Formats: sequence, structure tokens, C-alpha cells
Amino acid sequence: METKPGRQYAFLIAVQQRREATRTYAVMAPSAEAALERVNSEALVDASVEVVGRLSRDTARRLKLKPGAMHLV
Repeated sequence: METKPGRQYAFLIAVQQRREATRTYAVMAPSAEAALERVNSEALVDASVEVVGRLSRDTARRLKLKPGAMHLV
């Protein structure tokens, strides 16, 4: 996905661990790759992590997302 330099986007990242429910996080980052890196730094080694969508600017504001922060949704 092509993004503009300096802009932040709200990505939805799903984390699946064995025998656990899938957890979905909203992550504010400049790119999908940066969002995946942020979640991977917190996830367990055996977790499967993937981008499942994006949030609108309005939704990101209502969740009060800050750059680099993760929010369980």
C-alpha cells in the first residue's frame, strides 16, 4: 500500500495464538509494515499477525489513537 510521507493511518491488525480467540488491535502508523512491526514487538513468538483493514480518520479520533500506540478493539 502506498502512503504519503509523514501521515499516520489507523490499521487493524489481527493476532491469532493457538487455542486463543483472535485479538484485533487498532494501530496508528505511517504504513502497514510499521503497524505489523509494532504488534510483532508485543506479540508472542508463535502468534500469527496480519493486517485485516483500516479505520477512518473519524473512528481513529474517537478512539483517541496516538502514533505508535496499540488499542484493543
